[in-house]
Amino acid sequence: LGAFIGAVAVQWLSSVLGGILPSSTTLVVGAILIVVVLLVPGGLTPLIGDLLSRVIPRHPHVRRQAAMGGTVRILQAGRELQAQSLVKTFGGLRAVDSISLDFPAGKLHCLIGPNGAGKSTFFNLLVGRYRPTEGKILLGGRPITRLLPHQRARRGIGIKLQVPSIYRELSVRENVWLAAFAKTSNTRQAEAAVDRVLARIGLVERADNTAGDLSHGEQQWLEIGMVVASLPEVILLDEPTAGMTHEESLRTVDLVRGLAEMATVVVVEHDMEFVQRLDAPVTVLHEGRILAQGRLSELRLDERVLDVYLGRTFRATGG
Repeated sequence: LGAFIGAVAVQWLSSVLGGILPSSTTLVVGAILIVVVLLVPGGLTPLIGDLLSRVIPRHPHVRRQAAMGGTVRILQAGRELQAQSLVKTFGGLRAVDSISLDFPAGKLHCLIGPNGAGKSTFFNLLVGRYRPTEGKILLGGRPITRLLPHQRARRGIGIKLQVPSIYRELSVRENVWLAAFAKTSNTRQAEAAVDRVLARIGLVERADNTAGDLSHGEQQWLEIGMVVASLPEVILLDEPTAGMTHEESLRTVDLVRGLAEMATVVVVEHDMEFVQRLDAPVTVLHEGRILAQGRLSELRLDERVLDVYLGRTFRATGG
């Protein structure tokens, strides 16, 4: 939109100046563009949008809450994510077979299952990497089935994959700042978001360290922080504890629980101790279908789940 408006404005300005200063039109237009770039590096359109956002009431899903010490935190209730009769086939293989799942707004939900159960395929359907053969995906009641991953991100879906995707040569602070700025296009708001996000993910003391120097677990937390900085209403986490130490996994439990305070959270995970500590509703997938649903404490008593995934030892030891 900004590029379109800019092109129209430059054309109009050139036409007007052509009748006044025919020999200096290019020079004057160039000078004006330089001044705009220097004074408003973020662009005029984001500036106007920021001004309007201060006048027009915010989206009903977003609310501000004053915290102790006079600081302001932005909290979001999240939005409901729904999968309706999703089917994904690869040739003759039905990787996802008519799965319907509702992820309520502002709640945490876990997906588990043995290898080949369809978890990754279903996750990729939610992310937008795959387009379903049949079925729909709704965000807040609106269809997003045909949207690409970056388009879903703009609609409020934050995505964290298994392998950390960070800017390794930049500092921890710069990584978070870029994620916040990409959402707000406002330098001041991005800077204000950094300290809040770093405190949430426990990396305040590592703020000025190069991201590539962090441990694997810390890199995972950093990417979660980058997702948080984009103010998502739905957060999709694919094995967030992959490669972490036991201590790092325990710290991640509180972090992921905290995410559900600001967004709808869906976690795909293999680590059963992690899932048990999250103490959230669980859906078990098997052969592309929903096998069982409930709390992990309930599922460990389900003979079908024990046979295909958790195993008899899990029930005997209580997890």
